[in-house]
Amino acid sequence: FYLPKEKLYIEFYGIEKSTKSYANQEDEKFRIYKVNNLNVIKLTDKDLVNIDKVLSKLILKFSR
Repeated sequence: FYLPKEKLYIEFYGIEKSTKSYANQEDEKFRIYKVNNLNVIKLTDKDLVNIDKVLSKLILKFSR
């Protein structure tokens, strides 16, 4: 997802038991975000339990 107002990307990784290939893709994505100086939040299944609280807190971190 992309939040243009906040200039913030949100990545959701829903595969609980990831394969090495999936983990490599995840690492590559985050390397690209870092190289391009882009803000990104990474969410997992665990975050879904309290998604409102978790997401609000993380978005505030980037909007300052």
